[in-house]
Amino acid sequence: MLITGFLTHMCVSTTAREALMLDLRVAVDPEATASEPLERPGLGALSGEEARRAALLHLADMGVELTTLPSAPAGATPAVRPS
Repeated sequence: MLITGFLTHMCVSTTAREALMLDLRVAVDPEATASEPLERPGLGALSGEEARRAALLHLADMGVELTTLPSAPAGATPAVRPS
């Protein structure tokens, strides 16, 4: 299963961990993820990039494969679903 998305530290992480619990092979493309800055009283703050990297480190430590997908060729147009 390949997972991408926003909020690496929440949605991507939860989906990846649940997939691991189902014994699925899980991969995340780090370049297709992002996070928002986090700040909590008594705990401090993380930039969005720090939160993203921390989540990816945790996932990799749990066995998630971090892989980068190849880019689309120059001039390629996205597939459009027929109406």
